[in-house]
Amino acid sequence: MECTESGTPLLSSVFDSVRKQIKNDVIVYVNADIIITSDFLKIFNFLPQSEFLIVGQRWDLKITELLDFSKNWEEYLKNRINLEGVLHAPAGSDYFIFRKESFKNLPPFAVGRVGWDNWMLQEALAKNILLIDATPLVKVIHQDHGYSHKVDSLKEEDKRNIDLTGMTRFLPTLRNIKYEIGPQGIRQRIVFFRNFRQIFKKNVYHLLIRFFKK
Repeated sequence: MECTESGTPLLSSVFDSVRKQIKNDVIVYVNADIIITSDFLKIFNFLPQSEFLIVGQRWDLKITELLDFSKNWEEYLKNRINLEGVLHAPAGSDYFIFRKESFKNLPPFAVGRVGWDNWMLQEALAKNILLIDATPLVKVIHQDHGYSHKVDSLKEEDKRNIDLTGMTRFLPTLRNIKYEIGPQGIRQRIVFFRNFRQIFKKNVYHLLIRFFKK
């Protein structure tokens, strides 16, 4: 396994190793601080026949106790999410599902550092790979934690990852995804009300400007 000078594994090396070992056609990558429940399996009922990339938003939740997996832990977490969970901004992705022949040109990004998730989205957009948001179908849980582990050498890995993206202005996020998976399957995302809200705000702003100029 190839690593950075600080010993952080390179994702390109990780994925190449996985491709050599798996027999299935699909790779699933999930960050280590993410908890998934059996709901996650619903995604696999709707995998397209074509090339795809499936991602989704996470729910941030402060978990300080050990989970007892011998009891009804999934229901416990779902209740906690409903009461305390916060849907994370669509700026980053914590899981990726794609066919193993895809993204073989992944640059040598350091795992756990910024930027590479944006590169995955950009690559899918650039190559017309079907990009799908699974947020409406499943809830994945991010265990809140600090970032005191990010010493200067690891911050340098963040900077290097950003350089490797080759993107200086536009970093795509989940907002740029046109398709989503719901309980009924894959559908085009409806953005009418979001656009209407933006137009409404803009028109109200101009009306206020005109009013106060009188």
